[in-house]
Amino acid sequence: VTAGGDSLYNAHHPRLLFTSEELPGLRAKVTDGGYDDDAYEFVRDLAENAYASSSPSQLMGSYSALSSMPNLGLAAHLATPLDTASIRIGRDLTVYIAENFDVDGDEANSGLRLRALALGYDMFFADAPDSVRSLVRDEIISYMAHMTTDYLYKVVFTWRPYLANHSAMFAGPLGMASICLRDEADPELLDNSMNLADAIIDSLLTYQFDPGGVYKEGCLYGAWTMRQLVYYFHARKRYDGFDYAANPVIRAAETWFAYELLPVGYGKTNNLNDSSYFTAPLALHGSYFAWAQWNWSSGLSAWIWEHTSGPYGPDYGSSADKAATVLWNTATEPLQPDSLLPPSRLWEDGGLFYYRTGWQNGFNSRDVVLSFYSGKFHGGHAQEDQNSFTLYAYGEKFAIDHGAGRTSKQSESHNIVFVDGAGQHNAGSSIGTDGRIESYLLSDFADYVMGDATAAYTTCSEFNAPGWPFAWCDWSWGYVGANPVLHARRRVFVVRDADTPPFFVITDDMDKDGSAHEYQWRLHTSINNTVDMSTNPIRIGATSADLDVHLLFPDYSATAIGTEDYYNDTADPNSTLLKLAFNGVNPRFAVLLFPFDATVASPVVSRELHPWGYACRLDWGGGMRDVIIGNHSGGTVLWGTDSLLTDASVAIVRTEGAHVTRHLLVDATVFAYGGVDHVRFLDAAATCALAGDVVQIDREDAVFRLLDTGIEAVECRGESVPFVSAAGYLF
Repeated sequence: VTAGGDSLYNAHHPRLLFTSEELPGLRAKVTDGGYDDDAYEFVRDLAENAYASSSPSQLMGSYSALSSMPNLGLAAHLATPLDTASIRIGRDLTVYIAENFDVDGDEANSGLRLRALALGYDMFFADAPDSVRSLVRDEIISYMAHMTTDYLYKVVFTWRPYLANHSAMFAGPLGMASICLRDEADPELLDNSMNLADAIIDSLLTYQFDPGGVYKEGCLYGAWTMRQLVYYFHARKRYDGFDYAANPVIRAAETWFAYELLPVGYGKTNNLNDSSYFTAPLALHGSYFAWAQWNWSSGLSAWIWEHTSGPYGPDYGSSADKAATVLWNTATEPLQPDSLLPPSRLWEDGGLFYYRTGWQNGFNSRDVVLSFYSGKFHGGHAQEDQNSFTLYAYGEKFAIDHGAGRTSKQSESHNIVFVDGAGQHNAGSSIGTDGRIESYLLSDFADYVMGDATAAYTTCSEFNAPGWPFAWCDWSWGYVGANPVLHARRRVFVVRDADTPPFFVITDDMDKDGSAHEYQWRLHTSINNTVDMSTNPIRIGATSADLDVHLLFPDYSATAIGTEDYYNDTADPNSTLLKLAFNGVNPRFAVLLFPFDATVASPVVSRELHPWGYACRLDWGGGMRDVIIGNHSGGTVLWGTDSLLTDASVAIVRTEGAHVTRHLLVDATVFAYGGVDHVRFLDAAATCALAGDVVQIDREDAVFRLLDTGIEAVECRGESVPFVSAAGYLF
């Protein structure tokens, strides 16, 4: 099948980003005021000045005309009359790519070139000689023919650990090309191309995305992957009505992105995994947030866009996706995330937990944000960061990560526990390690999440086994750095009741081999902060707030405490590394983190060590107090003048006067206070929390007896658990 002349070409093009019939509406859209108008003026200026004096090689840049090709198309077609100069530049650029490059084994750059070819052919060849159109069309066909039959594209990059953002980099363009050449190329080839694109996207959504929207390579590659895909999604919906925007995983991604934004403002995101703090990746690759406004009038994405690519974020100019802003940014009213999202969110499959007190209205805020990560590796970028956490509070960086880089990916850069001076198994460059969320419970009083990083210390991912996924695969270059342990479990507790400022407890249950070793608990804080180690609590001081680090266990006097300057060899902020070292079999670190500023009333904190573990009391004044029990005995313990009795491994109990008003019990069968039973699990241990008139439990089949303190509901993972009431108890 050949184009056969202008009439056939003009009957089908342009069709990917817009049609001729849609141009009047787009022209009106970019002249009625708004961010899209500003983006269009920027694109026009690029076309008339920067692009007009650039060579094709310069227009290609490092990413094969990722930004310049759609920008030129919009500059050309939204002008009245058509901007023939931009059409000529776009056509010359497309021909240059077709004549000077061919599809090859570089899946990332081949995919980007195919994207440029498809967009260029679609927008710039209405008046071109048929021989020139044939040149470009045949080049696109050669890409599709190769990708749909070549082992690398058709097979390798559909399997983990190769399945990752590079898969999206050719899947999206392959889908676009199949739409671009409809009625101008072999229908079977076009169908095969679309089918392969859809199959790869389906695999990405199944394995690399948590059902709640988390992209497992991190925030940078989540935004980058969406930049590769949403242009195909847009073209596909307009081609045959198939709407990727209806996919719940794709829609949920905006929720995850909102939690990743830091309160320090300027588009900064938490630099977990290979995501950089320095580059503000959601501002650099903001395509998804404009597209979400166009597709479901997303007020949340409108807010994220404003705080990343918009007035509250950095402007990356010609590197940003201005075309997405022109096409899809609308006048959707931004909705403040805390009007839509809960303060705590767990993505169990993605291994990610966030707590935050809120989101900024303007550039920044003093919100408290804690993250915790322990997730399974599925492919692509990875770091040695299982069971790591970060903490930003009251405008300060108290526990930070280090982003992308040869040094910053390593265990030394993360807030984890070392054994004998070593961290987790080597990870990075498609070598991964596995963590998992072993148990959790979220409640309005306190959240509990436990991550198991045993495998991360001990070995690499199953997807790096010899000969996986193909016999020729050799991952042996990454088989270094193993630090086998019997277990490495970290529990994170967030006490977030509305009556008190939030505080956090981090506990570690880690044993290498049943014999004594040096264990080192590590926390990276901003290098601009001060660290006073003279007393317990250790005081981390910043400009406008402080963090008290209370060592609850082991004994402060038996723990070697020190700091060092840590340089991560990237543009991201460096740190001061706080180290708490203890020699023993299983030190069971327990650390209470209390961030505060001048607006926060600090409690009086007291700590006790016992043969069975530790107790900590926080007195808030007015008769309110919290008690934290760390029970290492495996049995029942009795503590305090109020006879707090429990076999929970960790218990956090709030009392007002003589009354228990809140509690969180981990792996308990009994909790009594003042001689009165409050909780009994009669079949097996369970984790539960009382907050107000609701009890949360982590087993729907638990057989329980709960003191009726006005409880209205018992819930498990959002589902109601039936009960009956008798003799002052719920059963």
